[in-house]
Amino acid sequence: MVEDGQRKTLSGWRAAKTVFWSFLGIRRKSDYQSDVTHLKPMQVIVAGLIGAALLVGAILFLVYLVTK
Repeated sequence: MVEDGQRKTLSGWRAAKTVFWSFLGIRRKSDYQSDVTHLKPMQVIVAGLIGAALLVGAILFLVYLVTK
């Protein structure tokens, strides 16, 4: 049986995976349906904002390295 603290960690990881695969545009319908039933919208929003910030940071760092 999964404890509440571990469940929050697992759902956070699941939200991160959902956002990552969504950024790539690769999602199976069965995974989408599973995510809809298990994740809260706020988890996906927070994970999306963090993912977007990391993506922008990585692009800026890459541009910095290329133009240096």
